[in-house]
Amino acid sequence: MFFVEIQEQFNASHAVKIPGGQWEQSHRHQWKVRIFLTRRKLNKYFMVVDFHLAKRILRSVLDTVEGRDLNAIPAIGKSPTTELVAKYLFDQLSTLLTEAGVKVKSLALCETDDCWAWYSA
Repeated sequence: MFFVEIQEQFNASHAVKIPGGQWEQSHRHQWKVRIFLTRRKLNKYFMVVDFHLAKRILRSVLDTVEGRDLNAIPAIGKSPTTELVAKYLFDQLSTLLTEAGVKVKSLALCETDDCWAWYSA
């Protein structure tokens, strides 16, 4: 099995319901995304995927959340935790990258340098 990793970032704000039931104040992050792509056999160019193509697809998905309030995107959920945002991005990317013949193995999302959430199907 072959794997590649691609990293990118985006800016967006969110507010989540914290333990105890209160909502935190809306705040912005410079989110970092790492996607792990896999393929059992390399394609005819001896690659898992062309990095430029994968980055374009990743950017196209991130552009849908860039600069936005994640609470205003119903598909993410009522309380857009890092975990739910990771799943949302994973699902969007999986659809597009499957069409390119590659599988998204997992996605890691960071809202601060020391706090990451991972999603894998």
